[in-house]
Amino acid sequence: MASERRRPTGKMQKMNRGRQRRGRALAAALGIAATLACAHVAQCSGAGPGGVSADLALWLRADVGLTVEAERVSKWEDQSGNGRDATQSDSAARPYLATLNDLPVLMFRNSVSLDFDANFLVDSDYTIIVVDAKRVNRQSNYYIGGSAQSAYSNLILGYSGLVTIRQTDTSEHLDAEIGPVAAERFVWAAYLLDGNDGRRILWNGAEVASDASPRALQSFPGAAIGRVSAYDHFFNGYIAEIIIYTRALCDAELYALGEYIQSTYGAANLRRQAQDDAAQNPTFSKREFVFEEVLGMSDVSDFGNNMGSDHDLHIYNEDYAWSHHLPDDADGFLEAKISIYAGDVDSCESTNCGEWDLVYVNGVEVGWLVGEENQWSTTTLDIPNPDVVFGSGDVEIEVDVDVYHLPGRDFGVVINRSTLTIRYWKWVED
Repeated sequence: MASERRRPTGKMQKMNRGRQRRGRALAAALGIAATLACAHVAQCSGAGPGGVSADLALWLRADVGLTVEAERVSKWEDQSGNGRDATQSDSAARPYLATLNDLPVLMFRNSVSLDFDANFLVDSDYTIIVVDAKRVNRQSNYYIGGSAQSAYSNLILGYSGLVTIRQTDTSEHLDAEIGPVAAERFVWAAYLLDGNDGRRILWNGAEVASDASPRALQSFPGAAIGRVSAYDHFFNGYIAEIIIYTRALCDAELYALGEYIQSTYGAANLRRQAQDDAAQNPTFSKREFVFEEVLGMSDVSDFGNNMGSDHDLHIYNEDYAWSHHLPDDADGFLEAKISIYAGDVDSCESTNCGEWDLVYVNGVEVGWLVGEENQWSTTTLDIPNPDVVFGSGDVEIEVDVDVYHLPGRDFGVVINRSTLTIRYWKWVED
């Protein structure tokens, strides 16, 4: 399978998953500066957020530095002193200025975003902190991303599922399960990369995931807030503050920033609040289910299934397209396959000897139909990383018939049935 080939309209690509959780609480034994080895603790009285100023690279606050036109934000000025403002020249694509809990926020929805120059993150360690609030629960709800699809050339941060957050460089991603999150309530996440120790994710001050993947970004084109243009994902929610450092902060600094965020956004103690919620809410377990949807020919096209008729065979300029549904109760997707029952598939391993009918799922090539002349056959293909590929809408299937069309040779195929099988999980109250 030509795994690098993509349709121009595709949304997603393959990602290799790496997941590990540790779940130890941040600053459980902090005594704050005296008991921790941190070279920058002395600078926690500086002018940066929480007094943490060393290597502050970008600082965006919704209460200052906004250029607003017709209640929409065209510029979000960097408060770090580095001049890395986030901007949007397209008036129809600008986020909205709003308030949440009487505090100013930028509201992102539909197709709005702000662009910023993220070259300072290339070949660098980092700590990225985002203070946000959900508007709705949805898959692939990322608040930072870029335009590249190649490994180590994009940094995607935000909600990968209804109860998970993700840090990925499009090579492998780190997921953290955070449980159900109430809408319109301020929360914060910190994403760290340390060239010696790897990656970490903190949620409301507690470490919820880590791994040993220390490789830095090689590039970060098309960086944006509220949009991942590589996969056409947009954030739906509120953002109050974004803070970025060009190094991995130590625990004492993270604690100081947590105190600053708690004080600024009205929560008595976000770390304690997260623990209180776990104690007060019912206990949930993560359980797996299987979903299957079968579509007959009438759902796929207006053609019949008689191989003997030229009218029923689709040739190189008559591609197939149809849509499958997703289970409406899924919190995440574990595995997915698409099975296509087709006739007269003259498949061949070479591009110059037979028929290549390439199959795409939401724009990602997953393989090609396999079969023999004048025979019916079933081709079953794995859908890579379905929790990324699926997004939040229907699953769009395309079959590009006879993609390497040879002059004078019109190979044709007829599709009779399509089956989507998904293994997914959801939270179930015990």
